[in-house]
Amino acid sequence: MEPTVVGIVHADDGVRRGLSERLEGEQGILLAAVAARLADLQLPEAGTRVLVVGGAALDDPDLVRAHLPIVVAASGRIAEARTALAIGAADLVGWPRDANELPAAIRRAAAERSGGDRGTQGRVVAVVGARGGLGTTTVAAWLAQALHAQALIELDPAGSLASYADGAEPMLASLLSGTGAEHARRTLREIGFGVPVCFGEPTMREPEAPAVRALLTSLRALGGWSVIDAGRGDGGRLAAVRGADLRLLVACDEVAAVRGVAARRLAGTPWVRRSFARRGGVAARDLADALGGAPLATIEPDPGVARSADVGSLAAAPAAIATVAASFDPSLPVVRAVTPRGVRAIGARLRTAFGALR
Repeated sequence: MEPTVVGIVHADDGVRRGLSERLEGEQGILLAAVAARLADLQLPEAGTRVLVVGGAALDDPDLVRAHLPIVVAASGRIAEARTALAIGAADLVGWPRDANELPAAIRRAAAERSGGDRGTQGRVVAVVGARGGLGTTTVAAWLAQALHAQALIELDPAGSLASYADGAEPMLASLLSGTGAEHARRTLREIGFGVPVCFGEPTMREPEAPAVRALLTSLRALGGWSVIDAGRGDGGRLAAVRGADLRLLVACDEVAAVRGVAARRLAGTPWVRRSFARRGGVAARDLADALGGAPLATIEPDPGVARSADVGSLAAAPAAIATVAASFDPSLPVVRAVTPRGVRAIGARLRTAFGALR
């Protein structure tokens, strides 16, 4: 039987030494790496792996994305227990008071992973706008459809998604009141475009970091894909953006958008370009340089999208969304754009010409 490979992450050097000494020579447990930060931990890729984490390392958003069983070495503070619940820790051991329980907790966490209980975790993609008014909510809804998502969650306090509801929509506070896949399934509701949804609330305070971690854990437990509409992605919502498995930035060729909080902090993130008539200021090449690369796709303006939203209906997604979804999930088909003909072709050429002159 292969040993359980363990990595220890704790900012306190004395605690790291104590945890290491407790596990030395323990049958069936191989201590492979010790670090002060998760980013510095070098664990082998093979074998059943378990993380032992404590102290300031519990606040690292990459813990959830690591998709590894976590045993929390807690000093006894209530906040640690809440964080352990939020990140979906397999076990919590008081340290150093309950040091002798640590090996057993690691073995239980390893057995849970081997049994497949955590092997079906889903993935979360956060859609964030470089500024307001870019249609981030619509892009998030389209992407959720294209990915056949298990959930679409609105964290944007503007509450744009509610325009598609009928007044009986589930609110974010309800989702954040519990954890786990079953709670999420009971809370979410399908509103007519094929994806279970939970809505933001304009009067609600932004969720704090532990609540965001609990939300991400619940969404991953659903399996498949989940999509978060983070709006502008500033303030507390940045914790959800950073904690998601993937991020998609929605930007446009405006100086204000390029200088936006999300654009500055998420440079290098995959992004889509929203094209708007009579707006500009940043050349395509400069925009790509500012955001760390070319866009995955460009979404052209379509008055029909706003008209559909006015009557509570989500317009059909453009082909560009299928391209974006396929970049996240290669198993999905890529819809090739149809070459415009006639009047549409002339209009497209004019837009391209004027865009080059701006």
